[in-house]
Amino acid sequence: MKLVMLPRLVVFLIVLDACMLYTKSDGTETLDQIYAEADSKNITYDSLKCEGIEGRVTECSECYTCDHEAVARHRTSKHEITHLKLNDANCAASETICCVSQKDLKFRESTNVDRLSCGHSNPEGYPRALRSSIRSVLQGEYPWRAWIYYWQDPETPLCAATYINKEGRTLLTSASCVEGRRADALIVRFTRDPQHYDPVHVSRIDVHELYNKDTQVNDIAVLSVESVPSWMQKVCLPIQPVLLGTSCIAVSDNNFYLNQVVPRQTKCKENGSLDDSLMCSATLKDDYTPELGGGMFCVDEQSSANTYTVYGVYLASANNGLAVLNTNVTHFTEWIIKKAEKHINLIRNSS
Repeated sequence: MKLVMLPRLVVFLIVLDACMLYTKSDGTETLDQIYAEADSKNITYDSLKCEGIEGRVTECSECYTCDHEAVARHRTSKHEITHLKLNDANCAASETICCVSQKDLKFRESTNVDRLSCGHSNPEGYPRALRSSIRSVLQGEYPWRAWIYYWQDPETPLCAATYINKEGRTLLTSASCVEGRRADALIVRFTRDPQHYDPVHVSRIDVHELYNKDTQVNDIAVLSVESVPSWMQKVCLPIQPVLLGTSCIAVSDNNFYLNQVVPRQTKCKENGSLDDSLMCSATLKDDYTPELGGGMFCVDEQSSANTYTVYGVYLASANNGLAVLNTNVTHFTEWIIKKAEKHINLIRNSS
């Protein structure tokens, strides 16, 4: 069992028989002290003088401090809860954490109709096609991808976008792409082939109210369009933060995919930590660059539905492309849903 210490929101990751055990914290003082001490002394699993974690889980689980509201919900539902003990670096103090099997999590249940209707890719593309190279992304392979243009220049995209809501015809992108632009000056294409698919007009743009273009904090926007092709599929929105170590994909502006991995977020910034509205991912040095406003899509391999969720919106790269800065979509899920509901109401009222 391997233990990696992390502060606050994501506490640690355990790799157990190729299964990920994820733990979240509400920032209690005991846990903060354990993490701070482990960080300051560069504690590793091999250097611990006692078991870092006492107790075992028999299957993929998600864990929380036992006073977390999620644990209370599982107790009310009479789900089985396993207790583990997290020891500090000196084996002198410990904290009990509570773990729940992932099969008891609502978002993994097959009865969740919304999760079954989103995030399904077309590996052979739409329409079916052959790849020009092993890393080529086919048209319609990820049928939630879209591109935003000035209507006066329908050949050069301003940025990419992601289709997230059918009823509201809602797309997700970066605020830095659309801030200050009028909706009637923009069009959207759901393919880059202008010979076969007509663009659609943008009917509404919503930039986050607290967007700061200097710091890129809250760099997120949604827009509603007049129509969406019937073959398009929405991607899933996150219900909880992406697991540390998750492998995801993004797509470059020349339609090649990039593999990205979610690292320890505290290592993303040399001085201090990233704002909660931001997240970083890691990729290969000097690899392709993701599209501005394009999504970071992660597949839930532990779900039989095999669905993709958008966890990030690309903003910038650093360190020869090794580090990728994204908007943290999980942080804005509630905001996105509220805006999409407004889009739905506007469409209903206009019909």
